[in-house]
Parts: sequence; C-alpha cells; structure tokens
Amino acid sequence: MMVTNEVFSDTYNRFLKLKTEFKSYALEHARYSETYEAVDELGHRKLSKRRPIVVIDDNRKTRTVERMLKEWHEIRDTLHEMSPERFPLNSGIFNPEPLILKDVISVSIYLNGATRSQQKKASNLIQRVNVALSRYKAKPEKAVYKEQIQALEQDLALLESDPEATYRLRADGYTEVVAIVKFKDSMEEKFKVSEAGLFLVSPLNHRDPIFVRTPPEQSNKAGRRSIYDSIPEVKISLPLAGKLYKEPKKNV
Repeated sequence: MMVTNEVFSDTYNRFLKLKTEFKSYALEHARYSETYEAVDELGHRKLSKRRPIVVIDDNRKTRTVERMLKEWHEIRDTLHEMSPERFPLNSGIFNPEPLILKDVISVSIYLNGATRSQQKKASNLIQRVNVALSRYKAKPEKAVYKEQIQALEQDLALLESDPEATYRLRADGYTEVVAIVKFKDSMEEKFKVSEAGLFLVSPLNHRDPIFVRTPPEQSNKAGRRSIYDSIPEVKISLPLAGKLYKEPKKNV
C-alpha cells in the first residue's frame, strides 16, 4: 500500500492521541487503580496511578468505551496495512489493548508481588562484555579503569567456559493487579490488569450494581518459592537489571 509520509505520520499520531485519551478516560473513571511511585524527566519522584479498573454502570459510558475501542482497532489495522513489518498486529504499540468484559456482577481485586524474568543466552552476554571491554580499553586513561577491565575479563572467562549455556535474569519488586471477575452465569475468571485498563459492564437491565472488592493497601504475597531459590546467583560485574542465574541443562 503506497502512502505519503504525511498520511502515515497523521495516522500514527491519531493512534497515539487516542491511546492517551483512552488511558486518561480510564484513570478518570476508575473504581480502582494501582498507586505507584513514578520518576519524571527531572528525576523528581511523585505518586501516580496505573492499571485502572472501570465499572460501567450506564449505556452512555458503554457506548463511549466501545466507540473508542472500535477506533483503536480501525487505526491499528490501517497502520498494519500501511506497514506490516513495522506495525505487526502483535506489536507492543497496540498491545495490550483495553479489555471490555460484559455481564459482570462482581469483581475481587488483588495486588500481588511479581518477578520480571528474561532469558539470556551466554553468547549475548559475551557480546555485551566484549563491547564494554573495548570501550574501557579504548579510553586514553584506561589505567584508571584497571579494576573494571580485570572484572570484565573474569566475566568473559566465566561465560566463555560454557558458551552454549542459557541464563535467566530475574528482577523482584514488581507488582501485578489481578481481577477475579464473576459473570451473570456464575462463572469466574482471572484477569491480569494491564496499563490499558479493564472495563466491566453490568448485565442489561441488571438492578444491582457491580460489587467491587478492593485490596488493602499492603497485600503483596510473600514467601512464594521458585526453582531459583535453590540455584546460586551468577555474580558478574556487567550491569544487569536483576539477578542472573544459570539455567539447569535439560536431559535429552
């Protein structure tokens, strides 16, 4: 599909504007949202809100949210058609999208502790160490960085001793908002609430409002064990956003 840069830019900016408006609407009308400490561009810390849960109790609000979500899908599909490689439908720009659930009669909200986990191949870590070493050794005052260079060389020797290894990078201190939603047919389902928000619509002509059970201020689950509790941490000097563990090799 041939489009001008102007049309492409306008369409992309329309989506960003809609995404911002949707988030603002959700936070403004949220029955519950997680409070967290944010850091602005100047490094100042302030309390902010995210992961809103919105209870929709009238047809006007339902139509507004459905219209915005329909527009979300239309602009997303247009951008995908313009540039499928740059804008695949599973792109992080479009996902997660706001979630609308209908025929809801109650919701219980929980704030759980969570761990961010990411797999790392030894080859990727080796490449990062080599890049860091090259930068230090290229500095005119490299003698000042003697200790850093030695530490990175030790990292390199460790990683190269098993170049086919796989590692797991884990970072604690994250939270997730979980909603246990009960529907009109008495079925219950668990949903993780995303930054885009969760919208709950009561059944048509349902006389009672959606019952909302919110979490206490401190409800993070503690003491959940994982396999990594019994695996020693791999300590290297390369700056990493979490703790590094060597994954056990699978028996073939």
